Amino acid sequence: RWVASSDLPDPTPYLLGGEFLLTAGVGLRGLGDDELATYVDRAVAVGVVAIGIGIGPVFTSVPTALADACDARELTLVMVPNDTPFVSVTRTFAEMTELRRVDALRTPADATRRLLRAASAAQPETAVAAALAERLHSWVAIVGQGGTVRARAGQVPPAPVLGALAESADPARGGAAAYPLRSLGGAALGTLLVEAAPPAGSTAHAFLTTAHGMLELIARQRTSGSVAPGQLLVPLLLEAEDVFARPDIGQDGELWRELLAQAA
Repeated sequence: RWVASSDLPDPTPYLLGGEFLLTAGVGLRGLGDDELATYVDRAVAVGVVAIGIGIGPVFTSVPTALADACDARELTLVMVPNDTPFVSVTRTFAEMTELRRVDALRTPADATRRLLRAASAAQPETAVAAALAERLHSWVAIVGQGGTVRARAGQVPPAPVLGALAESADPARGGAAAYPLRSLGGAALGTLLVEAAPPAGSTAHAFLTTAHGMLELIARQRTSGSVAPGQLLVPLLLEAEDVFARPDIGQDGELWRELLAQAA
């Protein structure tokens, strides 16, 4: 969770759990073996994930009793050389945390841009299915009305099995998850099948939700002859949101507004 520095004999009242606890050893000076074991016990109880002890200010080497106590409780113990300021450890962790945060924001945006490119391909259903299969590490199939397999990616089951899964729309059957594709009026246009549903709230689930929305719009365009997805993608990528006021965009514009919000 964070890198915390403390030389109190018992810093645990000031910790939240999940910390990498750094100590220069001032609070450990003069403690016996049992007292060092108690120090480690308290750290483990509060949820400290590792202890880093600075070498130089107090100790010239890691106290054997401290190492034994950490080993017995499977708590990581790190020896921090005297030429490594504690603040540099904290700063490095903060930089790592920021990089993870930026990556967490960038990954969904990059994934959505890939879906936008796939939706504008010559065979958009096939391209979106391929992108989705790669992201979920599973097979993906798009089944139309009557059990016709319109697109597939990965090691998909035989067509009759896919047709049965789409017909049942039962996510528990065969371990597959089914997502109906519907018209604006609620009529069935087909089914998106994936090998397994990703956990709700995960980036993979967000990717699946976006892909499902795109495939539903593509299915609507195919059956109604409304504006093609490629025509909508251009203003989306150019961020020309006022295009949605055009009468030829119609209600499909609502879905694309949602997709634009996810891409942003």
